[in-house]
Amino acid sequence: PLKSLACNLVPSEVVNRPKKGFIVPISEWMKDELAGLTGALANDERLLDSGLFNADEIRQMASDHKKGLADHHTGLWSLLMLTRSAHNINLDLSAC
Repeated sequence: PLKSLACNLVPSEVVNRPKKGFIVPISEWMKDELAGLTGALANDERLLDSGLFNADEIRQMASDHKKGLADHHTGLWSLLMLTRSAHNINLDLSAC
């Protein structure tokens, strides 16, 4: 097993410590690297044509998130994944 091999290379307190989770910094990415994609959600035709979402609300959520006024990363990430998935499988959201 890998753990037994590591015992020869790494201190035992490191090998035998409990597992730790890894937090993906999506909230921060949406303020920087993904800010363009997040901001573009309010202009996504597929999303807006569905009639399920309000462009002004999406725009406000993206703006507030980027400015650090609110943490909307969960909702924005969900919308981003919905639009990407709908695009990839050519799903018409207005039929939902």
